[in-house]
Amino acid sequence: MRNRSSVGRAGWLLAVLLVLGGLEPAGVWAQYFSFGKNKEQYGQQEWFYLQSRHFDVYYYQGGYDLADFTARAAEDAYLQISELFQHQISDRIPIIVYQSHNDFAVTNAVDLPAYAEGIGGVTELFKNRVAVPFVGDYRSYRQTLHHELVHAVLNDMFYGGTIQSIIQNNIQLRIPHWFNEGLAEYASEGWSTEADNWVRDAVLHDNLPPIAYLSGFASYQAGQSVWDYVAEQYGREKVGEVLQRLRLTRSVEGSFKHATGLSLEDLSARWQKSLKEIHYPEIAAREDIRDIARPIITRENAGFYNTSPALSPQGDRLAFITTRSGLFDVYIASANDGKLLKKLIEGQTSAEFESLRILSPGLTWSPDGRRLALAVKSGPSDAIAVVDVESGRTTHYRVPQIDQIVSVAWSPVDDRIAFAASMDAQSDIYVLDLQTRETINYTSDVFSDHEPAWSPDGSALVFHSDRGSYTVPGRSTTEHIRIADHDYGQFDLYRLTLATGRLERLTFDEVWDERSPRYGADPDRVLFISDRNGIDNLYEKDLTTGRERPLTDVIVGLSQVSLSADGKKAALVALEEGTPTIYLMKTPFERRLDRDVLAPSVWAQRVMQETVQPAPALALAPASLRQANPFLRDAADGVAYA
Repeated sequence: MRNRSSVGRAGWLLAVLLVLGGLEPAGVWAQYFSFGKNKEQYGQQEWFYLQSRHFDVYYYQGGYDLADFTARAAEDAYLQISELFQHQISDRIPIIVYQSHNDFAVTNAVDLPAYAEGIGGVTELFKNRVAVPFVGDYRSYRQTLHHELVHAVLNDMFYGGTIQSIIQNNIQLRIPHWFNEGLAEYASEGWSTEADNWVRDAVLHDNLPPIAYLSGFASYQAGQSVWDYVAEQYGREKVGEVLQRLRLTRSVEGSFKHATGLSLEDLSARWQKSLKEIHYPEIAAREDIRDIARPIITRENAGFYNTSPALSPQGDRLAFITTRSGLFDVYIASANDGKLLKKLIEGQTSAEFESLRILSPGLTWSPDGRRLALAVKSGPSDAIAVVDVESGRTTHYRVPQIDQIVSVAWSPVDDRIAFAASMDAQSDIYVLDLQTRETINYTSDVFSDHEPAWSPDGSALVFHSDRGSYTVPGRSTTEHIRIADHDYGQFDLYRLTLATGRLERLTFDEVWDERSPRYGADPDRVLFISDRNGIDNLYEKDLTTGRERPLTDVIVGLSQVSLSADGKKAALVALEEGTPTIYLMKTPFERRLDRDVLAPSVWAQRVMQETVQPAPALALAPASLRQANPFLRDAADGVAYA
């Protein structure tokens, strides 16, 4: 759950904030926008722009609705940022909107590395402009936009609006990466399940450095935790106080000392201690994943980043994406012992496999286990590549009118592949017939639909979506609903019957996510991931009775799951010492816990005012610690994220 935020939503005051009470595209006067031609471009776009009170939003053909959403979300974000930082920007901020990550990756508007798959947005310092792509859902898009706007506001606040002032002030002030990125994460989402999971893994493996030594990816999640601690322990107004003091003194150490009364070293010690107090009790209260599953793909036998596991239908082999060779490649391994059998695809080395989908389930097997399909960027567009596992022979299936393909799932009974893809900032569920190459869009509306999975007989698909109660596909287009007015912040599970087009909502959570549904051999049972106790665990849904029960109660949450066709094996991805590691669990549907409701984490109890039972740390803590530790205090009060 990524958009849970203590800062709250400022509400839509656009009748006052936006120009003339609304948004109008300036491109109606044929004012087009161009960004140069240094990178290889697949066609040229005509650029338009619209204006809100503080932003110029640039977009191209088909992107008006996304630009409209962007302007509204940006104004909402700016109200929150301005209040938190106690700062008003001195000049308008340009925002460049891309309808897909593919278009974003070849932009010349800002500097990007050659491989930009994992980059969700960027803010250019010298021109102080933001570039952000739509990558499949509005929740992550809004959070990324908010994150980048924090950088833009900080650039305005500390470095001014001209190149000369930037160069001069940058010499005088170097903001630490943890300060900058951590603040952007905190300001854009407060705290989250993902951040809580990363910090818990770091704390329990003694891998959380002192504040002054935070670097790399730790700058984001651990830096976010530092700001969360400061805001909850000393008051949110201290965030702005630190920034204002830093603006005057150019001293990070002195700014925190003035706001908190502590040196950075002492603040770091108290921050780390408070995290140990809430996370150490989890060890005895929950399951270590190594006690219920076996690590088969680790940093020792593969790479430092291992993701997108796909068990073969027979359960004997595992396909996955890894950085073993330094690039993102597809390997095949034995599902029994993790022995690497072959490198199937070398990513980023040819136009056929320019980019692999590393952040979503991008691999799927044919029913006979002889072929592997995957979503790839290939030339000017995304495609589904079908690879013969034995010979390596590859066939690309290009889908017209698609910006990007995110996840794929092969039918267990024939040559159809279901996939989630987006076009013009609309993410839908499609089915491709490999024999006829015909593609059908089954949802076709403004909502974000993800990770389709087939029923055992191939008659239905389950997936997760932010559509809420809207269960008539195709009826909710931009003509009927404006996504900015919809609650797009939470995912539930849905089942689509292909023959009739009937769409049924399976879960009804209003706070937490239910996602990544998977069938085994039983058409009446679905396995899925939910963070309803603040940690991503496996759950089972009985489609006949409606009963839901947890299958795991892990300490560090699960990010991805794949099942064999008979449901007797599950491949799981979880962090271990900061490295995504793939585990094999046997007979997941047969697991039995002694409880139907898991104890919440401290993070979950900070969100929910009432729980069936307290978080383990809260249950153990004496009254004095409940008051001294800001996270326990928030959990006991149940008000910080209500």
